[in-house]
Amino acid sequence: MQVIIRADASSEMGTGHVMRCLVLGKDLVEFGADVAFICRKLPGNLIEKIENDGFPVYEVSDDRDGAESTAILSTFPMVDWLIVDHYELDRVWEEKVKHLAGHLLVIDDLADRPHLCDVLVDQNYFPHQEKRYESLVSEHTVKLLGICYLLLRHEFRQTERKRQGPVKKVLLSFGGSDPTNETMKALEAIAAIPEIEIDVIIGAANPYYQELKAYCEKQQNIQIHYQINYLARLMSEADIAIGAGGTTTWERIYMLLPTLTIETAANQSEILAQVAKEGLVCHLGKSEQVTSKQIREQFLLMISQPQLLAAMSKKAETFREKIDPLAVARFIMKGES
Repeated sequence: MQVIIRADASSEMGTGHVMRCLVLGKDLVEFGADVAFICRKLPGNLIEKIENDGFPVYEVSDDRDGAESTAILSTFPMVDWLIVDHYELDRVWEEKVKHLAGHLLVIDDLADRPHLCDVLVDQNYFPHQEKRYESLVSEHTVKLLGICYLLLRHEFRQTERKRQGPVKKVLLSFGGSDPTNETMKALEAIAAIPEIEIDVIIGAANPYYQELKAYCEKQQNIQIHYQINYLARLMSEADIAIGAGGTTTWERIYMLLPTLTIETAANQSEILAQVAKEGLVCHLGKSEQVTSKQIREQFLLMISQPQLLAAMSKKAETFREKIDPLAVARFIMKGES
């Protein structure tokens, strides 16, 4: 079976689309499929990482009209599945390439544009989820909706959270790019709090890496981790996290890790509001409206209430039980569209 994945990463758009597609790609390879990627070489791209993970990458320069992807797809004798995970691509692009693949699967969570696809995957948790795509896809489109279809990285499937008791270790993680430098804002808020250790995660697309590295090296209680593959272990060792929304929201919930969240992109708004309503996170709001002072005050309040942290972890357990990380890959391999 030949699978082609169309996804991009950059400092501006972040790395989440490519990272979750890598999860799916690895699962499909383990099931016996051949997988390749089509990507634009944008600033902060993850093409080198994709190749290092063992996948061929075909580069395109623009591709908004689908011409470059069409040319690449046409070189394959047969493409069984074309998978698209991209906020800038919609039905217009899909119409131009769909005839070149046996099945077209779209990964989305915005529900803000029409799609021409056989299968639509939205791995997030929304009330009335079915209705979000009613007018955006055909009645024949198979919709795989909800956290049961979460594309969870392999490292999380094999790791259990270890920490309990008073807060001693904090995890800061604002995704692969963090264009507004929320990491520094959070560090300034909590670095001076006594008797805590801080693990700071920095992605390769983060434009503030050198500034953050210099800051962290001056602090004895801060350890910086750059473009790592052991985030699950750090989550398992943490008592509390501070971070953004996106896919990592569900990774923290899966690890039962209480979290203070800040919205860093518009597409995170609905998801963070919903998980906060469910008591799974404590949400501060949009990044431009959140100050270091607010982060510090809310953080101190949370760590002074161990019963609150325990309740957040307990609620996360009910969501973790619903997750089947292999559900999408199994569906594709069965060809049930």
